Amino acid sequence: MATNGNDYGIVDEYAEAHKLLLDLDQIAAIPWDEIDRRLELMGLTPVAMHYRQTARGFHVRIFLTEGYPPPVLVAAQAILGSDARREALNFRRMRVPHWTERMLKRWQVLFARKLKNGDPE
Repeated sequence: MATNGNDYGIVDEYAEAHKLLLDLDQIAAIPWDEIDRRLELMGLTPVAMHYRQTARGFHVRIFLTEGYPPPVLVAAQAILGSDARREALNFRRMRVPHWTERMLKRWQVLFARKLKNGDPE
């Protein structure tokens, strides 16, 4: 099975400056209207929101009118209720002083499917 060059899973979505990637354990945790309110409070304007059900919740992609640097995206994702462990690891990556080209592309991803010991879960 192809892993798109990734040992952890099949990548569904890569980070982009104009896109928030949320990993929500349950959609009811934060209602959609609350997500809209929080985006407005942060001064972020969404163009579109897409979600996909996963084995344990939902992946949400929010496309923004403007692009932002990674630390701003991580903060916004945490405020919007994305998985705390995921955002803590994203925050940790922000502290790396020199980024390689691979890191710039893959600093945060959403997986279509994670692999366990090289095999699909």
